Amino acid sequence: MELVGDWFCFSDYTLIRVYGFEGEPFKLPKFASRRLFALEFFRQRLVAENDNFIKHKKASSLKFVFTLEPFVVKSIFAANIIDQILRSMAFENDKSLRYDPKGVMNQRRMEANFRGYDVEQDEVLDTLANTDFHEAVESVNGSSDEQDQKDQDQQTVSQAQIPTPYQVEKSLKRPSTDIMEVDPGASTKKHRLAEIEEIVEIEDDEVIWKCMV
Repeated sequence: MELVGDWFCFSDYTLIRVYGFEGEPFKLPKFASRRLFALEFFRQRLVAENDNFIKHKKASSLKFVFTLEPFVVKSIFAANIIDQILRSMAFENDKSLRYDPKGVMNQRRMEANFRGYDVEQDEVLDTLANTDFHEAVESVNGSSDEQDQKDQDQQTVSQAQIPTPYQVEKSLKRPSTDIMEVDPGASTKKHRLAEIEEIVEIEDDEVIWKCMV
């Protein structure tokens, strides 16, 4: 899946910023409908592709018919129509910004043998921008990829230590050669029952604790 932009849910509006879009994004309602979200996304994506590739006669990754289920765009010129529709709704605009915090548009332009993309920094947006969970980030504990692998290994070990219901049941069955000491004042049946209840309780607590971790 191609990474093309970020979206932000502020306290009183929703904002979409497609990488490479240099216009003014509309401030959509806080609980924007799918139709409004799709229209604004289409508008920004079409404009960004046109400004960065198509009008410079560079290859674009945008293919028509362009879909965002269940909506469909069949032409680059749909951006003008969408812009008119959204402007008729009197939405406010956010500031214009050369937005590409992850260098996605810059990389695409370089691969198309075009000059790089100069970005404008915005401290708030850069802080709030969605992050790629698989992106390698160096830290005192190593890269995120290494840490993720370590966590997965630990989880695998923990899961392996959790006994299955069959293993619990099997552990409660004493071998015929095993000798059970019985208190003189208690019957064998009662002692055996008490021992089983104690073992099950301990094992269940251990399983529940490991599952919560």
